[in-house]
Amino acid sequence: GKLSASDPSLASYGPFKVFQFEARAGERLSAVLRSEEFDAYLRLSRPVAGITDELEADDDRGGETDARIRFTVPASGSYLLIAESAEPGGTGAFTLSLEATAPPTTAAPRPIRVGQTVTGELAETDAIQTDDDTYYDTWTVEARAGQRLVATLSSDAFDPYLWFGRDDERGEFEALAASDDGDVAGDSSAARLRVTVPEDGRYRIHANSLD
Repeated sequence: GKLSASDPSLASYGPFKVFQFEARAGERLSAVLRSEEFDAYLRLSRPVAGITDELEADDDRGGETDARIRFTVPASGSYLLIAESAEPGGTGAFTLSLEATAPPTTAAPRPIRVGQTVTGELAETDAIQTDDDTYYDTWTVEARAGQRLVATLSSDAFDPYLWFGRDDERGEFEALAASDDGDVAGDSSAARLRVTVPEDGRYRIHANSLD
């Protein structure tokens, strides 16, 4: 499509066009808005009783100035993708794609022992952290109350980010500590965190990327 000055626009953004699609509950979908002529901004919404309820929005997760939203459909029905310029007055040609996203196939937790070093790779088949659209691998460690642990994640391919925590009573990950930097502030090749274990049990380490 193409955004033009004659398209409707919001106060703080540029022109937009709306596309509707039908989806089933539980579907995993990925929408990408690309343009070489304007800074892409993508919204995912759902019409409910005549009101447009925004579910997600993104500016740059598609790389450079492109936008991407990955989501799991919460309920069967009609949804809207709003292709928009992030800047007032932005116009030009764009492409909007909507595709099924395969479920993660390498997201199963793996064990790591204190004193052990392991290697891995972040890939599109890994689990996705929904709040920032980043991939992560999970490692589990058995630890004792009062034990002091140091975890280090190093990579030459991405800016490492480490999470340490455990599952809560609902089975959801609860972070106890996180780190972006190594021993030197601003070091983008390593992340290191230090934690004192609060109680005996199994803990999770998420090997994640900052971007």
